[in-house]
Amino acid sequence: MADTSVNSMKYRTQIKYYIDSRQRMADRMIYLGWGCAEDRPEGEGEKVFRALDAGIVDREGRPVESSCVRLYRADVLPELNGIRRDEDYGFCVSFTDTGDKSYTLRLADPETGITRDCPIHRRELEILEREEGRRFDDFRDMLRHYSPSMFRDDFWYLRHCGLMSLARLVRGRCGRSAGPEYQVWRKKRLVSEREKAEQRKTVFGYAP
Repeated sequence: MADTSVNSMKYRTQIKYYIDSRQRMADRMIYLGWGCAEDRPEGEGEKVFRALDAGIVDREGRPVESSCVRLYRADVLPELNGIRRDEDYGFCVSFTDTGDKSYTLRLADPETGITRDCPIHRRELEILEREEGRRFDDFRDMLRHYSPSMFRDDFWYLRHCGLMSLARLVRGRCGRSAGPEYQVWRKKRLVSEREKAEQRKTVFGYAP
Protein backbone atom coordinates (compact mmCIF):
# COMPACT_ATOMS: atom_id res chain seq x y z
CA MET A 1 0.00 0.00 0.00
CA ALA A 2 1.35 3.43 -0.90
CA ASP A 3 0.26 7.03 -1.33
CA THR A 4 0.58 8.80 -4.66
CA SER A 5 -0.37 12.26 -5.88
CA VAL A 6 -2.58 12.72 -8.92
CA ASN A 7 -3.78 16.20 -9.93
CA SER A 8 -2.77 17.59 -6.49
CA MET A 9 -5.09 15.12 -4.76
CA LYS A 10 -3.85 12.36 -2.48
CA TYR A 11 -4.69 8.83 -3.57
CA ARG A 12 -4.18 5.46 -1.95
CA THR A 13 -3.23 2.88 -4.56
CA GLN A 14 -4.36 -0.73 -4.33
CA ILE A 15 -3.77 -3.57 -6.77
CA LYS A 16 -6.64 -5.97 -7.36
CA TYR A 17 -6.60 -9.02 -9.60
CA TYR A 18 -8.28 -12.34 -10.34
CA ILE A 19 -6.90 -15.50 -11.95
CA ASP A 20 -9.54 -17.01 -14.24
CA SER A 21 -7.69 -20.00 -15.60
CA ARG A 22 -4.55 -22.05 -15.07
CA GLN A 23 -3.55 -24.27 -17.99
CA ARG A 24 -0.68 -26.53 -18.89
CA MET A 25 0.36 -27.48 -22.43
CA ALA A 26 3.33 -29.87 -22.25
CA ASP A 27 5.91 -27.86 -20.25
CA ARG A 28 4.28 -24.50 -21.02
CA MET A 29 2.21 -22.86 -18.27
CA ILE A 30 -0.54 -20.38 -19.17
CA TYR A 31 -2.26 -18.06 -16.68
CA LEU A 32 -5.33 -16.05 -17.71
CA GLY A 33 -6.86 -13.31 -15.60
CA TRP A 34 -7.36 -9.61 -15.12
CA GLY A 35 -6.04 -6.93 -12.82
CA CYS A 36 -5.82 -3.20 -12.28
CA ALA A 37 -4.28 -0.55 -10.05
CA GLU A 38 -7.02 1.34 -8.25
CA ASP A 39 -6.34 4.85 -6.94
CA ARG A 40 -8.77 5.70 -4.16
CA PRO A 41 -8.97 9.39 -3.21
CA GLU A 42 -8.65 10.21 0.49
CA GLY A 43 -11.32 12.86 0.15
CA GLU A 44 -14.04 13.38 -2.41
CA GLY A 45 -13.27 12.43 -5.96
CA GLU A 46 -13.51 9.64 -8.48
CA LYS A 47 -11.44 6.48 -8.44
CA VAL A 48 -8.74 6.08 -11.08
CA PHE A 49 -7.92 2.72 -12.67
CA ARG A 50 -4.90 1.57 -14.66
CA ALA A 51 -3.95 -1.66 -16.40
CA LEU A 52 -1.08 -3.69 -14.92
CA ASP A 53 2.13 -5.16 -16.24
CA ALA A 54 2.44 -8.92 -15.61
CA GLY A 55 5.42 -11.26 -15.57
CA ILE A 56 7.02 -14.23 -13.84
CA VAL A 57 9.84 -14.12 -11.26
CA ASP A 58 11.66 -16.93 -9.47
CA ARG A 59 12.11 -17.51 -5.73
CA GLU A 60 14.83 -14.85 -5.52
CA GLY A 61 12.70 -12.31 -7.39
CA ARG A 62 14.68 -12.56 -10.60
CA PRO A 63 12.69 -12.28 -13.86
CA VAL A 64 11.93 -15.55 -15.64
CA GLU A 65 11.59 -15.57 -19.42
CA SER A 66 7.87 -15.26 -20.12
CA SER A 67 5.42 -13.59 -22.47
CA CYS A 68 2.44 -11.43 -21.57
CA VAL A 69 -0.43 -10.45 -23.83
CA ARG A 70 -2.97 -7.90 -22.69
CA LEU A 71 -6.61 -8.73 -23.37
CA TYR A 72 -9.79 -6.70 -23.56
CA ARG A 73 -12.15 -7.86 -20.79
CA ALA A 74 -15.61 -6.38 -21.19
CA ASP A 75 -16.88 -8.71 -18.45
CA VAL A 76 -14.95 -6.89 -15.70
CA LEU A 77 -15.98 -3.35 -16.68
CA PRO A 78 -19.20 -3.33 -14.58
CA GLU A 79 -17.14 -4.15 -11.48
CA LEU A 80 -14.99 -1.03 -11.83
CA ASN A 81 -16.95 2.21 -11.85
CA GLY A 82 -15.17 5.00 -13.62
CA ILE A 83 -12.87 2.60 -15.45
CA ARG A 84 -11.04 3.75 -18.55
CA ARG A 85 -12.64 1.59 -21.20
CA ASP A 86 -9.84 2.04 -23.69
CA GLU A 87 -7.43 -0.06 -21.60
CA ASP A 88 -6.97 -3.83 -21.70
CA TYR A 89 -7.23 -5.08 -18.13
CA GLY A 90 -6.99 -8.77 -18.99
CA PHE A 91 -3.71 -10.63 -19.31
CA CYS A 92 -2.39 -13.94 -20.60
CA VAL A 93 0.99 -14.85 -19.13
CA SER A 94 2.88 -17.94 -20.30
CA PHE A 95 6.24 -19.40 -19.34
CA THR A 96 8.16 -22.68 -19.50
CA ASP A 97 8.22 -24.82 -16.36
CA THR A 98 11.70 -26.29 -15.95
CA GLY A 99 10.53 -28.54 -13.12
CA ASP A 100 13.03 -27.39 -10.51
CA LYS A 101 11.92 -23.89 -9.58
CA SER A 102 9.27 -22.05 -7.63
CA TYR A 103 7.57 -19.22 -9.48
CA THR A 104 5.58 -16.10 -8.70
CA LEU A 105 3.20 -14.20 -10.95
CA ARG A 106 4.09 -10.55 -10.35
CA LEU A 107 1.64 -7.78 -11.21
CA ALA A 108 2.98 -4.23 -11.27
CA ASP A 109 1.49 -0.77 -11.60
CA PRO A 110 3.63 0.91 -14.28
CA GLU A 111 2.92 4.38 -12.88
CA THR A 112 3.69 3.93 -9.16
CA GLY A 113 5.89 0.82 -9.28
CA ILE A 114 3.70 -0.93 -6.68
CA THR A 115 3.65 -4.72 -7.12
CA ARG A 116 1.44 -7.59 -6.02
CA ASP A 117 2.74 -11.17 -5.99
CA CYS A 118 0.68 -14.29 -6.65
CA PRO A 119 2.76 -17.36 -5.65
CA ILE A 120 2.63 -20.36 -8.00
CA HIS A 121 3.02 -23.46 -5.86
CA ARG A 122 5.14 -26.36 -7.03
CA ARG A 123 2.24 -28.68 -6.13
CA GLU A 124 -0.06 -26.72 -8.43
CA LEU A 125 2.26 -27.27 -11.40
CA GLU A 126 2.50 -30.98 -10.59
CA ILE A 127 -1.29 -31.32 -10.39
CA LEU A 128 -1.75 -29.62 -13.76
CA GLU A 129 0.83 -31.98 -15.22
CA ARG A 130 -1.08 -35.00 -13.89
CA GLU A 131 -4.31 -33.58 -15.31
CA GLU A 132 -2.92 -34.08 -18.80
CA GLY A 133 -3.42 -37.84 -18.31
CA ARG A 134 -6.87 -37.60 -16.73
CA ARG A 135 -9.30 -37.90 -19.59
CA PHE A 136 -12.85 -39.17 -19.18
CA ASP A 137 -15.91 -39.46 -21.42
CA ASP A 138 -18.20 -37.68 -18.96
CA PHE A 139 -18.71 -36.94 -15.26
CA ARG A 140 -20.00 -40.44 -14.50
CA ASP A 141 -16.96 -41.97 -16.15
CA MET A 142 -14.74 -39.78 -13.98
CA LEU A 143 -16.54 -40.91 -10.82
CA ARG A 144 -16.06 -44.57 -11.76
CA HIS A 145 -12.31 -44.00 -11.99
CA TYR A 146 -12.01 -41.54 -9.12
CA SER A 147 -8.93 -42.41 -7.05
CA PRO A 148 -7.44 -41.36 -3.70
CA SER A 149 -4.68 -39.44 -5.52
CA MET A 150 -7.30 -37.46 -7.47
CA PHE A 151 -9.13 -36.69 -4.23
CA ARG A 152 -5.92 -35.40 -2.63
CA ASP A 153 -5.18 -33.23 -5.65
CA ASP A 154 -8.73 -31.87 -5.75
CA PHE A 155 -8.73 -31.09 -2.02
CA TRP A 156 -5.42 -29.24 -2.29
CA TYR A 157 -6.61 -27.36 -5.39
CA LEU A 158 -9.81 -26.33 -3.61
CA ARG A 159 -7.92 -24.96 -0.59
CA HIS A 160 -5.28 -23.05 -2.54
CA CYS A 161 -6.98 -22.07 -5.82
CA GLY A 162 -10.65 -21.78 -4.88
CA LEU A 163 -13.93 -23.44 -5.77
CA MET A 164 -14.28 -21.88 -9.25
CA SER A 165 -10.78 -22.99 -10.25
CA LEU A 166 -11.50 -26.53 -9.04
CA ALA A 167 -14.77 -26.57 -11.01
CA ARG A 168 -12.89 -25.60 -14.18
CA LEU A 169 -10.30 -28.29 -13.47
CA VAL A 170 -12.98 -30.99 -13.12
CA ARG A 171 -14.85 -29.81 -16.22
CA GLY A 172 -11.61 -30.05 -18.17
CA ARG A 173 -11.36 -33.76 -17.37
CA CYS A 174 -14.79 -34.66 -18.69
CA GLY A 175 -15.56 -35.03 -22.36
CA ARG A 176 -11.86 -35.07 -23.29
CA SER A 177 -11.66 -38.74 -24.24
CA ALA A 178 -13.36 -38.66 -27.61
CA GLY A 179 -11.86 -41.90 -28.86
CA PRO A 180 -14.86 -44.26 -28.55
CA GLU A 181 -17.34 -41.67 -29.82
CA TYR A 182 -15.12 -40.83 -32.76
CA GLN A 183 -14.79 -44.50 -33.71
CA VAL A 184 -18.59 -44.88 -33.75
CA TRP A 185 -18.95 -41.71 -35.83
CA ARG A 186 -16.22 -42.83 -38.22
CA LYS A 187 -17.71 -46.30 -38.67
CA LYS A 188 -21.07 -44.83 -39.66
CA ARG A 189 -19.48 -42.57 -42.27
CA LEU A 190 -16.84 -44.82 -43.80
CA VAL A 191 -17.23 -45.22 -47.55
CA SER A 192 -17.36 -48.84 -48.68
CA GLU A 193 -15.22 -50.16 -51.53
CA ARG A 194 -18.33 -50.46 -53.69
CA GLU A 195 -19.21 -46.83 -53.09
CA LYS A 196 -15.64 -45.82 -53.94
CA ALA A 197 -15.86 -47.72 -57.22
CA GLU A 198 -19.12 -45.95 -58.08
CA GLN A 199 -17.60 -42.58 -57.26
CA ARG A 200 -14.68 -43.24 -59.63
CA LYS A 201 -17.15 -43.69 -62.49
CA THR A 202 -18.66 -40.27 -61.94
CA VAL A 203 -18.05 -37.88 -64.84
CA PHE A 204 -18.19 -34.16 -64.11
CA GLY A 205 -19.09 -31.44 -66.58
CA TYR A 206 -15.72 -29.75 -66.13
CA ALA A 207 -12.30 -30.63 -64.75
CA PRO A 208 -10.75 -28.70 -61.88
